Amino acid sequence: MPIKVLGNDGAGYLSDIIAGIDWCITNKMDIINLSLGSSVPSTALQQEVDKAYNQGILVVAAAGNDGTSDGSTDTVDYPAKYSSVIAVAAIDSNNKRPSFSSTGNNVEVAAPGVSVLSTYLNNKYVSMSGTSMSAPFVTGDLALLKQANPGLSPNQLRAKLK
Repeated sequence: MPIKVLGNDGAGYLSDIIAGIDWCITNKMDIINLSLGSSVPSTALQQEVDKAYNQGILVVAAAGNDGTSDGSTDTVDYPAKYSSVIAVAAIDSNNKRPSFSSTGNNVEVAAPGVSVLSTYLNNKYVSMSGTSMSAPFVTGDLALLKQANPGLSPNQLRAKLK
């Protein structure tokens, strides 16, 4: 179920993101994909993703596009940096990390994130790159894992994903 929390320009308010997560909690969603991020931490956002996770909802987020060419710096964005969130980095078609993909200890998995063909505004398809393209792959994998293993906890599903 798509829950729009950002504008068409990809920008938005933290309060709208938190309200979107709260809607997912209230409506008992199984998994939340957050193809968004910020370099600025937020106690309110952390509390909300923690609340979702503690109520059995898997939370997946884009790690960020702030990587360095050598990948030696922790550049993971929030909310992906929070422990209750599965941080997803990008890889290319050769299974290599593109230089833009954020890195750090919080990254749990990587998924395709370079030249991904995706739906776009006005009934178009566009090739895009970024960890916001990667996170939905992982969200889909988790949905399939949950469907096949409905009794597993979020921690068990995370372990299966890895």
